[in-house]
Amino acid sequence: MLDQGSLHRAEWDRSINKSHTIIYEKSSMPVRNAHFERLLDVLFDQTCIENMVSSTIPAKKETETKTLKKCLKSILWHLYRAFTIDQDCYVQISLSSNSYKVKDELNPHRIPRRIVDVVHRLHEAGIIDMKIGFLDRGVLYGRRTRIRASVKFLSELGSLPRPINADPVPPPAILFRDKETKKPISSNFFMKSTNVTKITELVCSYNDMMLGRKITLDGISGDLAAWENKKGEFTTIDLSKKFISAVVHCSNDGLGYFRMHGAFWQFMPSGYRHLVRVDGEKTACLDYSSQVLNIAASLNGYQLPEDAYNIDLGNFFINSIDTKNLIKSAVVIFLNTSDKKSGYGALRSALRTTYTNGSFPVRLTNKFFDQVVTHLVYNYPFLEQYLLKNHGHDFFAEDAEIARSIIKEFLDHDKVVLPIHDGFMFTVSDRDLLHETMHKVWRDRFGTVIQIKEE
Repeated sequence: MLDQGSLHRAEWDRSINKSHTIIYEKSSMPVRNAHFERLLDVLFDQTCIENMVSSTIPAKKETETKTLKKCLKSILWHLYRAFTIDQDCYVQISLSSNSYKVKDELNPHRIPRRIVDVVHRLHEAGIIDMKIGFLDRGVLYGRRTRIRASVKFLSELGSLPRPINADPVPPPAILFRDKETKKPISSNFFMKSTNVTKITELVCSYNDMMLGRKITLDGISGDLAAWENKKGEFTTIDLSKKFISAVVHCSNDGLGYFRMHGAFWQFMPSGYRHLVRVDGEKTACLDYSSQVLNIAASLNGYQLPEDAYNIDLGNFFINSIDTKNLIKSAVVIFLNTSDKKSGYGALRSALRTTYTNGSFPVRLTNKFFDQVVTHLVYNYPFLEQYLLKNHGHDFFAEDAEIARSIIKEFLDHDKVVLPIHDGFMFTVSDRDLLHETMHKVWRDRFGTVIQIKEE
């Protein structure tokens, strides 16, 4: 519990770090904890939320009261989670009633739109600080509302035990998205697809297994962790997100993409992945080397050399390391963009992010990027049919199929593998199994050989 001196300092030192936030998740609720439930009851009475009940019919009044208390529990839970990171951490939460549809597949607890009213009541009661709109318009942190425990409520959160963990709820196995807008769409028609049914069974089996496994970070006792990057911005990950969903993009041309998303280790900075533990055992990571380029080559019956990104650009100002960084970024970006304008713009932005203060050794002009494309096609003629023609989803579908095959093999052995798109985390005792499986799956699918590297 915070003492009065701490509270006094907090009152004057509340952080305004724009990135110091966690995201409100409709799917997240705590495991049952007596201390938490007691604070919930006290807060419910203290803020007179029961006065918000409009029904006079006993049965409906009881239902409405439970609904409002569920909303309060969800908010209190997120305030607590933010507090465990730092007393000044915000919760980003939408106050749009359209964000809370009880039939939404991503809303398993059926959090209703009345949560918006509860947020306002907590603010009126002085339980939370609330900032609506831009915190800093200049750096574009967005308009989503941010809330955090007020100074007077910090001691109440500080009295709760640590950690109180999230009650894990697997997400839907398949998430259908419009290919162009990426917005969710109805699954009723697409669920009839044989391929969708097969993938659903696999993802459900994987998530069922993960329910019984402990995926943790060494040195972290709770299920939230945050890192500060070089810009002083915080990245927060939720360790209770140990499940995956296959994202399916739908269009008139059919279904595509099928990549698996949602697990916390997929969002971690690579430099911290060595901290991941599976049931207490250390992990490591194996990656396919130059995967997207190897997929394009293999689909055209071409065996790539070992160091596929080592291309001579004929420019004496660029060393081999910068050349490989450039070629790797160029291949990925040019396969995922539809024309020079978008492709060159995206590559320029990516390089300027990596090489700050204009430190890339040559000017990033369109003429220079034309030369990069020319050298790519000269070295790998099969790329001409793909570059700057928006073929990325074709390759995503291929790497997703590879990932599912590897996951299935590990499920058959009752082993855990953690997919990261072009790589996989594994317990160190399973290194040989994963290495052999990755080679076998690739060889069976493409008939070529690919290098595998360990992080």
